[in-house]
Amino acid sequence: MGFQQQAQDHLDQVRALQGDVIQECCDQIAKFGVQNHKPFEWLMILGEEVGETNKEALELHFNLDGSADDPARLAERLGKYRTEMIQVAAVALSAVAALDRAVG
Repeated sequence: MGFQQQAQDHLDQVRALQGDVIQECCDQIAKFGVQNHKPFEWLMILGEEVGETNKEALELHFNLDGSADDPARLAERLGKYRTEMIQVAAVALSAVAALDRAVG
């Protein structure tokens, strides 16, 4: 497969994920309202989400709960990791949106 096709396939995957990220943004707005933090505050929020993602990846990598030995549990753990990554994306986009609102 050539570079152009790989790039197109990747972008198609990213486009398919937009709905998940937008839904997470909606869930965050429902929970916290529209947030207008300063950049430093956004980085702390993003860091917390990245930390949760790191925890999931660490536990997967080192098989801390034995889930790698059970396909159903492994799928659940990978789902948790995916959920955390979607939350990271949603927070990052919300931070950019708040910045854009602030600078008009």
